[in-house]
Amino acid sequence: PDNCVSGDEVVRHAHHPPTSLPRNDENGVIQHSSWLNLLQAIKEEKMFLASSLELGKMAGLVDGVLTVAFPEKYNFYKETMEQPENRKVIEAKAKEVFQRDLKVKFILDKNLQAASSEEEQRSKEAQKKLSSEPIVQSALNIFQGRIVKGNSQ
Repeated sequence: PDNCVSGDEVVRHAHHPPTSLPRNDENGVIQHSSWLNLLQAIKEEKMFLASSLELGKMAGLVDGVLTVAFPEKYNFYKETMEQPENRKVIEAKAKEVFQRDLKVKFILDKNLQAASSEEEQRSKEAQKKLSSEPIVQSALNIFQGRIVKGNSQ
């Protein structure tokens, strides 16, 4: 139903006409550049968040909710984005870019293609950056844990 595209193309919403769009849009269309602007704004504050978000696709903006879809195999990144401190940063940057309060919803989409080898490399780098974050290291120390690669099913 929803198609995510690159370049100067746009994301159209077939089933649910958007009610909250960037101000310069009058035709029920979200400019792909808005997604890129959001990624750039997040990159300036939290590089690992932007790297993880790049593995997803903007799937829609309906009724004040920006939906980001990840391929099923990227459940780790979806769960990382859902953490309250990460969601807070993403929603604050979304407000700056889209010039309105937005909630962000993260979903897994079995129809999204798995990453190419370049995206796989970025995924590994993002996971490495995330695992070196002080809060992650603190959690590992507190719970005497270790990071393992999991399979999302």
